[in-house]
Amino acid sequence: MKRFAVIVVLAVVAGCLGGRTPQPSLHTLDMAPSGTARPSHNIDVDRLRPSEALGRRDILIKRSSTAVDYFELDQWASNLGEIVPEKLEAEFGEDLQGRDTILISGTILGFELADVSGGKHEAFIKLDLAFRWDGESLYETPLLEKVYEISLPMESGTAGDLAIALSRGLETIAAQIVEDVNGLPSKSAEDR
Repeated sequence: MKRFAVIVVLAVVAGCLGGRTPQPSLHTLDMAPSGTARPSHNIDVDRLRPSEALGRRDILIKRSSTAVDYFELDQWASNLGEIVPEKLEAEFGEDLQGRDTILISGTILGFELADVSGGKHEAFIKLDLAFRWDGESLYETPLLEKVYEISLPMESGTAGDLAIALSRGLETIAAQIVEDVNGLPSKSAEDR
């Protein structure tokens, strides 16, 4: 009987040790600024809300125009509503005293791996953004509203490669945002 009890205990311990659920691999964006964005105004990201499908920390895979999935063991290190603005802020640089400040708010509509024809993959980003002067109400008509969208081909469909591609895509979008913001008049010229 003693031998049977020892065997049962060893089996339970082995089952507990061998049957552990694998931990997810966590990913974030490359937060180093690319140095390509040169804004003439201070640009701050007020708030970006992820769409419902992107509201989880799981990394989205768009399998087709109607089917989505998530990576099994790969997740974002934090909510996209935190890491996407952090990357954009890194691209826009530090606020400089004496410059007007524009606030950006909006929705992250796409931030995923897209399976495309022939077994190929793309990193896809789509941001719906509104631009306002610092201090203006969200209910006032924005200076500018625009949807920014980019697809970047990828060598592999891994979550690590996706994080790198999405980082590069946000750098490109940040440069487009800066170009649009640089085309806006200064706040003092608009107040006249």
